Amino acid sequence: ERKHHTDSEYDTPEAWFWPPKLPKPAKRGIKFTMLFPHISRDTAMERPPNGNCEDWACRLLLEVTRQRPASWSGPCPVSWVREAAHSGFRQRYDMERRFMLVGVLCGVGPGIITPFVDAAATMDEDLLCTAYRALFAVNDYLERIDAAHVRSVVEVALRIEAGCLKHHHCSAMVGALGSLMRGSADQVVAQKILALARARMGDCWKVASFLHEALWALVELFRDAPCLGECEPGIREIAGQVMQTWNGAFEGHPDSDEEQAVRLANKLLGWQVGKGD
Repeated sequence: ERKHHTDSEYDTPEAWFWPPKLPKPAKRGIKFTMLFPHISRDTAMERPPNGNCEDWACRLLLEVTRQRPASWSGPCPVSWVREAAHSGFRQRYDMERRFMLVGVLCGVGPGIITPFVDAAATMDEDLLCTAYRALFAVNDYLERIDAAHVRSVVEVALRIEAGCLKHHHCSAMVGALGSLMRGSADQVVAQKILALARARMGDCWKVASFLHEALWALVELFRDAPCLGECEPGIREIAGQVMQTWNGAFEGHPDSDEEQAVRLANKLLGWQVGKGD
């Protein structure tokens, strides 16, 4: 259900960015064309069909990234990202949107990677988690993140001990690793995902959403790989436990995390070239 927004609410940067909250694409388009004059009027002003705004948002943000300066010399507005933490239960969601927008406007390096690395030094889990989600979204929907930035993210993820992380941080981390390392078949990254999964398998009924994302990340990591390599025994162990726990239990709920985890576990247990999709 969409919340009604007054005109004054359109005057904040995040209101320009996330279409599902905004029923007025023309007003959004005017703001974006003022900020980025080379954006196509057709893209900025069009009305999303059937009220579905995701495609419109991606096209608009892609045009923004194409006009972005080659290097950003200004400060990163990470304090603005942190301000979203005052929004109660929506805080991580709002921080993710802001982080993604900062990455689009300032570039992934100064906008997301630099504050991400700084957050790792102080173990600021909220900032780390939202940065992982923003990186996932930018990489999968807007622009491929370059190899140097990917290495920075992987180095941070590998350095953090699996047992000391909150549930939402683990989910965000494996999701980002699956996106950024897609098709690499990297055994070290796979071992990290497995370590996070093993640390939570004892109470798997409470972490279905995490296991869904962890298995998805493994499928993406080994996409088009001929085999699962040295990690195959560990992957089969986790996938087998998921099948044993949930297989057939949620057949009437195909969109549930449990049923999706079963589908992915089955794919991993029968792995062959071309299985990753």
